[in-house]
Amino acid sequence: MEITSAHVHAWLDAWNSHNIDRIKGLFAEDMIMYQPQNPKPLSRDGAVGYFSMLFGTYPDIHFAGDGFLIQGNEVASWEVVTGTMTGPFHDPATGHEIPPTGKSFEIPGAMRLIYNEDGLIKSVRIYWDRQSFSQQLGLGAPTLPDDALVIRPNDETINVINLFKTTPDHVDQLADLVVSGVTSTASKNPGFVRGAVLKSIDGQTVANISQWTGGVAQLTANHQANENSESYRQQMEVIAKIGTQEPHGYTVIFTTKAS
Repeated sequence: MEITSAHVHAWLDAWNSHNIDRIKGLFAEDMIMYQPQNPKPLSRDGAVGYFSMLFGTYPDIHFAGDGFLIQGNEVASWEVVTGTMTGPFHDPATGHEIPPTGKSFEIPGAMRLIYNEDGLIKSVRIYWDRQSFSQQLGLGAPTLPDDALVIRPNDETINVINLFKTTPDHVDQLADLVVSGVTSTASKNPGFVRGAVLKSIDGQTVANISQWTGGVAQLTANHQANENSESYRQQMEVIAKIGTQEPHGYTVIFTTKAS
């Protein structure tokens, strides 16, 4: 089954309906979800239980779509999420119940969805800034459980999206150039963990999604080193002939600091 924008709209509409059965109907039976507040992946039934509780904690929670990219059976979408904490929250990481604060939040979020051949979601990864979320709600800085899996002790893991604009007749060429750049340059920088390159369904955007350790300082040092590299400058000159990089170079989607 071809994955289209209708699948993305159905996903957002289901969440904004707060109808847990409607949301469950989008998931494959063997669906796995990776969600920041849960220390272990959630099954379909686990996700249903968790979000049933969450809708009680934030009865007005809303997901405003801010963009998406589709490549094959994978979707990357980003949203602005808002809500007010008027109900208790049962923290799955600690087992503690947190009383409502009555405060509101507004944070950017990103999701990676993978669909099966029947058009049902088999994998979900949710990303957002837990620190800003907690601060807006007056909950203080988030903590990781003792058995949390971290990539490297005392480091920050940073997830970024780098966007390039082009025209439909150049999108394949641009995507190939970005993949080449990731392989020859980015993947050799200190702190690189993984990367993915996606094309938008309208053929006008290429997204380079990458994950790094070492914090903002390491990411900045890599960027400066790349700018001084002749091969990197040549790569960017070629890319500039068929596409334009979006302002700010890269956007930090979320950071997770190991404790």
